[in-house]
Amino acid sequence: MDNLLTAKASLLHVLAAPGHGRDLMRRIERESRGRMRPKLGSVYPALRQLEGDGLVRSWLEPPRGKAGRPRRYYELTLRGVGAATAQRAALRAFINGTAAPS
Repeated sequence: MDNLLTAKASLLHVLAAPGHGRDLMRRIERESRGRMRPKLGSVYPALRQLEGDGLVRSWLEPPRGKAGRPRRYYELTLRGVGAATAQRAALRAFINGTAAPS
């Protein structure tokens, strides 16, 4: 079984709704009650990998306000929804002690 607490696994979990990178980082921190504090250096490469694997799609939103910058938003694809569901089931089994040994 893949490492359940990777950046990619965490992103699959919090991408139940679309979001931009920093928003997703805050979601991971909130969902883990502060136990996981992802860094930009792990989140953005993980998002690019998930997109390359066809699990996530992204798009740019125009800046909000005059000085704003465009933001890249991410959301799960249909394949990504399946992967996120499988990841949640694996994590649930691991927590409940019913996961098969690796």
